[in-house]
Amino acid sequence: MATMIRDTIEREVVYPQSIERVWAALTEPEQMKRWFCSVGIEIDLPPGGAARFHFNEGSFRAIVETVEPPRHFAFRWVPGGLEDQELPVDAQGPLTLVDFQLESVADGTRLRLVESGFAAFDEARRSAAFGDNSRGWDECLANLETALRDGNGR
Repeated sequence: MATMIRDTIEREVVYPQSIERVWAALTEPEQMKRWFCSVGIEIDLPPGGAARFHFNEGSFRAIVETVEPPRHFAFRWVPGGLEDQELPVDAQGPLTLVDFQLESVADGTRLRLVESGFAAFDEARRSAAFGDNSRGWDECLANLETALRDGNGR
């Protein structure tokens, strides 16, 4: 019997804030670090731009994939902090795609998060990264709710 390879993490949350407010929290470094559990974030927002997420345990690089305000933001990275490599803008090798889609709804803004591409990693790395990122996104999205609630409400 073949085992099913887990390739995708998916989450969907509705926040009671406007789409513009949620977009700002997702893409502005000072706001992003409040919910992304980082000590600093640098992002060059045009597609192809570089991002760097600083944590107490090290820094992780990403490549900005999509920026379509205020509805779609995506980046590629090595998942789960598997390694703190120098990720070139034209990275060769497996990366996952972290994709945020926003939609205005009656109750505020629906955020749909999909991280895909785990199947490209070997079993040990895939399993560790999938588990770490799945738990991590649950924590980040809960932190985003708190940051949006405690922020300036816009």
